[in-house]
Amino acid sequence: MATNREITGRSTRPPSTASLQGPTGATGATGATGAPGGPMGAMGITGATGAPGATGAPGVTGIQGVPGAPGATGNPGARGAAGETGPQGATGPAGKTGATGATGGGTAIATAYLSSVEFNFVTISSPGPFPHYTPVSFNSSSLQSGIGGDNQTTFTLNESGVYAVSYRLSGLVWGSDVLAVLCLNDSPIDTTYVSMSAGAPQDASASVISSFNANSNITLQIVSTTNTSATGASAYMAVQQLA
Repeated sequence: MATNREITGRSTRPPSTASLQGPTGATGATGATGAPGGPMGAMGITGATGAPGATGAPGVTGIQGVPGAPGATGNPGARGAAGETGPQGATGPAGKTGATGATGGGTAIATAYLSSVEFNFVTISSPGPFPHYTPVSFNSSSLQSGIGGDNQTTFTLNESGVYAVSYRLSGLVWGSDVLAVLCLNDSPIDTTYVSMSAGAPQDASASVISSFNANSNITLQIVSTTNTSATGASAYMAVQQLA
């Protein structure tokens, strides 16, 4: 019968390396740089556009630039509407007397006149009312065919037509301010008023050319606001038929 028997002998397993590792050696020198990498790859496709960024704050105002050269002149604009009429200006001084005109042809028409060369030939004495109109009384006359009158104050036009009527008072000294005016049938012809001041020699003259009816009466009258009288050199009134 067999029996258990202890078997002894050499082990066949290799020895442990832990028991054989020595100390760490010194670091070796750096190896040579490797060759460059491979070629660059192809460019990728463009990415999508990003969303707009927020608006930045306004920048600082820059300095003013140098003025540019003047531009070309534009075309004239349309004419504006006429403005309102301004006030009438002051009356200018009288012009110089013109040269005497050439003598006209045809038959001359005689002039009728009344004249006076005396002192105190106008005296106004009226109880009123004022203003008072007083005809000038003349002491000399020359009446022509077609023109009659009373030889003192009045011309009577016997025919209808165009007449020139004029008057002149010279060197008169009045006791108060008065007006002189030609009157047609005792109604003033407004364009023939002339004023004369008191206390110093005064001259006055006016004329009118107009159409008059037959039997019209023409007088020269003094207009006063008080009783007064005049002394002076002369007075003259004339009428000439033109057509």
